[in-house]
Amino acid sequence: MASEAEVKECFEIFDRSSSGTIAKHEVGTAIRALGKCPTNEELAAVLEGCPEQVDLATFQQLYAKPMPTAADQRQPMLDAFKALDKDGTGKIDGSQLRQILATLGDVLSSDEIDNLFKEVSIGNDGLDYTAFVDTLVNSYALADRPPPFSE
Repeated sequence: MASEAEVKECFEIFDRSSSGTIAKHEVGTAIRALGKCPTNEELAAVLEGCPEQVDLATFQQLYAKPMPTAADQRQPMLDAFKALDKDGTGKIDGSQLRQILATLGDVLSSDEIDNLFKEVSIGNDGLDYTAFVDTLVNSYALADRPPPFSE
């Protein structure tokens, strides 16, 4: 979980106009930048009743609500891949992964999938999904990331 200072810093990054507020539609991105991983449905429930502009105090309250982190989602993601791995190879075909990402759960756009595929290595025998899930989970580790704007 991010510290109070990290939550404030994240809020200030999203408050590009220095108005003391961020747009409601940016709250989910900010929360995810801090390492939480709510689904779109969970996020909609958290944001229900929020004004269109969210101040720091409200953002802090929203961030404090229980939401899954990437680490919480590691085993469910592995289980989902294992269910698709009929041969038990630990690999998934790139085209199959692309279709899954574009059609199931919180779907990704073609551009998002293309950007993701640039980050991973898919060999002729497919993608090692355990390594892929670990990369996804570890890329959200807040403590391991450099500050967003270092001097």
